[in-house]
Parts: sequence; C-alpha cells; structure tokens
Amino acid sequence: MAMNELEAQVRGANPLNDVLFKYLFVSNPNKENLLRLLNDVLGPERRIVDVEYLDRENDPRRFGGRTSFLDVLARSEDGCIFHVEVQLLDEGYFFERVTYYAACTLSDQLSKNDDYDCLRPVLFVSILRFELFPDRPETWRSIHRILDVENLQCYSKLLEFQFFELPKLKRLFEAGRLERAEETGLERLLRYLGRIGGDAEMERLVKQDPGIRQLRKGEQSFFRTPGNLASYRMRERAETDYRNAFKNAKARAEAQGMAQGMAQGMAQGMAQGMAQVARRMLTMNFTPEQISQATELSLDEVDALRRG
Repeated sequence: MAMNELEAQVRGANPLNDVLFKYLFVSNPNKENLLRLLNDVLGPERRIVDVEYLDRENDPRRFGGRTSFLDVLARSEDGCIFHVEVQLLDEGYFFERVTYYAACTLSDQLSKNDDYDCLRPVLFVSILRFELFPDRPETWRSIHRILDVENLQCYSKLLEFQFFELPKLKRLFEAGRLERAEETGLERLLRYLGRIGGDAEMERLVKQDPGIRQLRKGEQSFFRTPGNLASYRMRERAETDYRNAFKNAKARAEAQGMAQGMAQGMAQGMAQGMAQVARRMLTMNFTPEQISQATELSLDEVDALRRG
C-alpha cells in the first residue's frame, strides 16, 4: 500500500471497528495503548504499570450458564481485573449484561479453599456509541460503585463500572462546551477513538499527545499487514448488516407490539449477516482463523459453512 493511500486509509478508519480495536488494545506489541486507556480511567492515584491479558471468552462454570465475550480482559500487577468493551448499539439490558459479566469474574476468582480476602476488584470500562443514560444529557462519563444510600459512602471496592457515552461527548464538543485548557488525556483519547472533531482536530491530537501518536502508528501498522484491510472491511460490512437487521427487527417488533419478535429478529439478522460475510471470505480464500476473527463465528461454525 502506497504511503498516501495508507494515510488516507488511517484518516478514514474507525478505531472502534472490532478487528482494529482488538489489534490496538489486545495484541502484546500494543500493550502500552491499553495501559494508557486504563490509567486515564483510573487517574493518577490508582496508576498501574503493567497488565497481563486473560482469556476473553469465558466458559460458564455453572451448567447451563451463559458464556461471556469481551473485547479486552486483563489483570494488573495488584490483581485488579479490567474488562473493556465497545458497544455500538443499544440492544437493551446493557447495564444488566455488564453487571453479570463483572459478577462472573468476581465469583470465578475463588477456589474451594480460598477466603474472601483473596477477592480482587473488578473494573468494567464501557465505551458506548449510544446514550445509556438519556436523563443526564450533560454527563458523558458515569462512574458506578456500591454505595450506602444514606451517606453515599463506598464500603466495598470490589465492583466498579465506568461508562463513556461518545454521542454526548461529541455533542458537547461541537457545541463548544469543552474547554481546551481543561482537556484531559482521557477526553483526548476518547475523542480520537470516536473521531470527534474532524481530520484537523485528529491531527492536532496526534501532534499534542504522544500516546495518541502511538495509536496512530498502531493503525498504520495494522493496515500495512496483509489481510488486515480485508478483515477490517468485512467487519465493517458485518456491523452495517447488523445495524440494518437491528433497525428492521425493531420496526417490526414495534409494529407488532411484540418484544419477543424483536429479540428473535435481531438474533436471526445478526446470524444471517455474519454467515453471509463468512461465505464471502471463504470465496476469497481467507483462513478459518481470519474469518473467525472478523465475524466472531466459532471455527466449527466456519467449517460448517465451508462444507455446506
């Protein structure tokens, strides 16, 4: 890929694309990007110096339980466990889902002979491309802990949820309600990931912030690697298909007044969209591993499509 073509691809890229986001924050060569994100979230008083990546696809310990799938799952040197997830659409019950995931991570820490003082905190970081709390239009960052309802004191640090609503951040930035003099590293990072502010603003962030400059280099490396551009485009197509299926299912469910129909329609639309993308990738001679990464289908499901 020529340099000018590469730069154009990077400028137009969506860092929240699942394939690109995981490359930037999950691959070991880019661990510094994850440390930057987590330290911006934690603040200087809780700074961490290293993390180890954990298995992002956890099988349930309880028979018949739900499996959890996360964008990033890591543990810091003090044992704190971090979930990071990007959510593009409001599919309903999001807070309930992340609470379940965090609770599973908490309960899975103890073996038979362990005491409760072995439990380490779980911090769930959610980057959202929708508004989770529409009743708070001026607040793009929400922090949730277990608090006493009378004195608002937190007596347990085992569970913490932080939500970052990019549409609110974008609206406040475009309205001139964010002071550049008070700009934080977290705000800069999230605006870069959400491409909030246009090309000129993105270039300013790259020049001003070394961590964001490192992200830009990671994007360049991603698109230089053979096969990644196709995987990226396939994932974008799958997400477009899913958004359309989601919209159509929601419209049908609203017309019919059937919530169950909506859920079934969304699931069917998502499955059909991913299967179509996988079939296209098979005809282009992608490996089963590449197809699984781009579509999140299992290797068995990819093999079944190939044999079918």
